Amino acid sequence: MSLLGTKVGVVSLGMSCQSAHQIEHHARLIGTLTGDPSAITSRFPFDNLICPPPSAIRMLQADRFHPESMEDLTVGEGAYWWQMDAHFWQEFRPKRSGLFRRKIMDPVKAFSVLTQKYEHTGKKFRALSSVPRLIFVISNSQNNLEMVSRVTGNVGVMLDLTQVEALADRTDAYLGRACEYIVVTYPDRVTGRSVRSNVSVFELKPDDSEWMGDPAQWSALFQTALAPRAAVSSA
Repeated sequence: MSLLGTKVGVVSLGMSCQSAHQIEHHARLIGTLTGDPSAITSRFPFDNLICPPPSAIRMLQADRFHPESMEDLTVGEGAYWWQMDAHFWQEFRPKRSGLFRRKIMDPVKAFSVLTQKYEHTGKKFRALSSVPRLIFVISNSQNNLEMVSRVTGNVGVMLDLTQVEALADRTDAYLGRACEYIVVTYPDRVTGRSVRSNVSVFELKPDDSEWMGDPAQWSALFQTALAPRAAVSSA
């Protein structure tokens, strides 16, 4: 999950689940660094999506966080929203049920759950414009992205910083002001460069986790990215 308080929001903007997981894992540290002890975990639309920057841009341009009908989805490993080129990786998963614990999945119910979830989180994302300080986190350092790429056939693992800047521009326009952006990647998974003063890029050393990432490296980058602003604010 992401993090929301009265003074600050630290919110995943994709492109995979690791961003939201590490925000949630470091919630107390982030609250301390930003000077907002009221910040608590809160779910937002991009927390569990496989969603590269161009896909997030499309969603913000359309102001849509979920498809209008089942026809807009291709169900396989999760569900693929082809109009936005985004994967709902946690949705449309079979549940175990019955005497022999068979795996079953009701597509109609699954779509209803997806719609309700993203309608709710979409409203919360729109309301972020009232939060004084907004920090968005974008990462592609999730190790199983290569597996996701093989399974889906259309998910890339690379992050183009020029696309990140375009996403920052779109997000700023969507919320009506300049926000802050933390980009987390591996040295061999990033191209281009960013010249924006409000975009901070951190290159991690590869770790051996399946998807969650290395909490020690994330702790260090949060302290680097957030502590200077906290020091200035408290002066």
